[in-house]
Amino acid sequence: MLLGFFPGAHASTQSYRSGCVVFQPGKILKTFPGSNCLFLPDGSFISASNTHLKRITTTGEVDWEIPGAFHHQMNLALDGESLFVMSSEVEKKVRSDKIQRVSLTGKILSETTSKDLIRQANLKTNLFADSATEDFQQISHFNSISEIPSLEGKGPPYLSRGNIIINSLRLGFFILSPDLKNILHHQTISTSRDHSVHDVQVTKRGTILFFNNEMGGDSFRRSGIQELFPASGKIVSVVDPGPYFYSPVAGSVQEIDDDKIIFCHAYSGTYIYSRAQKKLIETIPGSVGNRLNFKPVFEVKIFNEKR
Repeated sequence: MLLGFFPGAHASTQSYRSGCVVFQPGKILKTFPGSNCLFLPDGSFISASNTHLKRITTTGEVDWEIPGAFHHQMNLALDGESLFVMSSEVEKKVRSDKIQRVSLTGKILSETTSKDLIRQANLKTNLFADSATEDFQQISHFNSISEIPSLEGKGPPYLSRGNIIINSLRLGFFILSPDLKNILHHQTISTSRDHSVHDVQVTKRGTILFFNNEMGGDSFRRSGIQELFPASGKIVSVVDPGPYFYSPVAGSVQEIDDDKIIFCHAYSGTYIYSRAQKKLIETIPGSVGNRLNFKPVFEVKIFNEKR
């Protein structure tokens, strides 16, 4: 249904989404308002920014809005009737996060905060700066949130369908109950320096897939895609692009199908990897198909025009 937004686009040509920009390699199809967008089956979309979360109708009107500093990632719930978002707040120059489930009608259904999770998990926190340009520090830096799908086989109870997995730099990843209130599992990635990972998600196989920014340690920094097998605790490299691939910030990963994986670097572009061939099979330069655009990007995902 969203194909109507893009005159001249062809269903046979794959499109991608980076924030609120939809593009094909070398061609920007449409730029929508906001810093991150979630496109809905009826042609409307959710627009997130550092001031508001809004639902925009097919005619461009604002259906509803929620104030807040929304950031990083949002994903549609499995029921198709709600979505998961993250926002932040700064108090006395200390930043923390809020995690919410919001209905498609704009109602906040449930929420929790990083402060609550830190207390519940009895974690020790050290304030850290997000960047040299900011005049505040933070106790958390959540960067991904998604719902756990049905597994193909049997997994641990905390990987049940409907539970929520969220991730924060340094603190680790948390698996929460559907109402976001209770921590069912908490873990840090042992193969990542200071748990510097992004886009932590549960696959249908019952594994934890993630983008590891710092899998080389202090002496030899490099990035790649890794996978955690909860039953054994084993972590394996799914995609190791090599010693020259290092994304100190951002980064995302998505399984296209049983073979192909798409992942992005904060600056150098987007790549598609084949498990069967054990090699990169496609590169997509830049964040929106423009080789001259090196603006850092958080994630690039497949854009499905038919949904």
